[in-house]
Amino acid sequence: MNERNKIQQNTKHNVHLRGEYIMNSIKEKMNGNANRISEGNVKSDKGQQSKSVISQQTKIVLTLIIVLLMSIGLMACGNSNAESKPASKSEKITSESSNEKEQASEASTTNNAQASEDGEGNETSTLESSSNSASATDSTIVTTSAVVVPDGFTERDFDIGYSDYETLTMTGGSVTITEAGSYLLTGEMEGQIVVDVPGTEDKVQLILDNVTLTNDSSAAIYVLNADKVFFTTTEGSVNQISTTGSFVQTDENEVDGAIFSKADIVFNGSGKLTVTCNQGHAIVSKDDLKITSGTYELEASGKGLSANDLIGIAGGDITITAGDDAINAETEVHIIDGNLNLDAMDDGIHADAILTVDGGTIIIDATEGMESTVVTLNDGDINIAAYDDGINATQKVTDYTPTLEINGGNITVSMSAGDTDALDSNGYLYINGGVVNINAQFPFDYDYGGEITGGEVYVNGQQVTELYNAMMGGHGGFMGGGGPGGGRP
Repeated sequence: MNERNKIQQNTKHNVHLRGEYIMNSIKEKMNGNANRISEGNVKSDKGQQSKSVISQQTKIVLTLIIVLLMSIGLMACGNSNAESKPASKSEKITSESSNEKEQASEASTTNNAQASEDGEGNETSTLESSSNSASATDSTIVTTSAVVVPDGFTERDFDIGYSDYETLTMTGGSVTITEAGSYLLTGEMEGQIVVDVPGTEDKVQLILDNVTLTNDSSAAIYVLNADKVFFTTTEGSVNQISTTGSFVQTDENEVDGAIFSKADIVFNGSGKLTVTCNQGHAIVSKDDLKITSGTYELEASGKGLSANDLIGIAGGDITITAGDDAINAETEVHIIDGNLNLDAMDDGIHADAILTVDGGTIIIDATEGMESTVVTLNDGDINIAAYDDGINATQKVTDYTPTLEINGGNITVSMSAGDTDALDSNGYLYINGGVVNINAQFPFDYDYGGEITGGEVYVNGQQVTELYNAMMGGHGGFMGGGGPGGGRP
């Protein structure tokens, strides 16, 4: 029998006993009054005494009936309160625990479904900063307790842990890795590390622990086959990878970077990696290239970072000195976070199709600061010194209309003197938010249309609320602008 039924039965029993008690009291009063009536008949007039006694009896009966009704009402209220009483602390905990389990079950089901759809379900990661566990799976779970995973990235991309690894102490020659897993590299070597793991889902982690690796005629690290390769620098380590001479081709892949990969590559860790290439590019991927943490110094006669598909940067301290573009992707560049200091003889950041900045600190000194068909700046601290166009949206692919759109961030563009445009679009130019500071003779140039709908825009220290097109004559009075004059040295 449950607690509520017990309360109800006890209440009914108590009301019944209270009723019997009151009724007995009434009977006793009635008998007592009858006796007093009998005695009163001897002493006084019967008629008057009888009326008086009957009146008293009536009052007593009514009083007792009222008491009975009040008692029943009070007992009923007690029963109602017992039924509506809030759950006890233990009952609440049990209920909340049950709800939490249901919610966790639903979240687990959703995440598993997402991981299944992503197609990279062979990697898992704990994402604990103190963990030394390296996983074996990429996941599409958007959030975890340790990190928010942005679009285009996976949990494993951010995981700097490692365990169950094989140590490779380098002394000379070449080392070829043919199986998936984690490999810790340490020591100095003149030669080459080759990753040749043909499995379509096989992933390799190269743990760089104070490595010095040099090659004079090819890539010092050559990823020939793999699903994805992770380069993880150990805490406090200093690692140096370099190609010192001209490239001699040994296959059909046209290797041209000190680190060259035909697969997706990801760089993370808590150490430092220096990559130099005297007659080529620093890091090249024929697929995606991502950086999520670590410190990097890249120097190359060609490009600093080069990829066929996506270059994604979600963290790290990156310094690039390049004889060509500092960052170049044939498809897309997406910068989410990180500190970038870029010095380039051509473009600071270039993407053929889409260039998006969602955050980070970016300093660029280049011929052109940023260039792509579609350039979207949503947030971040950006400082550009350029000698041609500061930010240029131009037709590099036919899939999109050239568009330069600024929605947020703190952006400063300083141009050299001469026929140079700070914000240049061969299509549309929109400023919807953020703070934009322009130091230039020709601040705006657009072909199809342009508009300021929000934010703050300053040209040579003077705030403007409307765009004017340099191609149309515009405000010709801003002549004093310009940062580093004289053109690119």
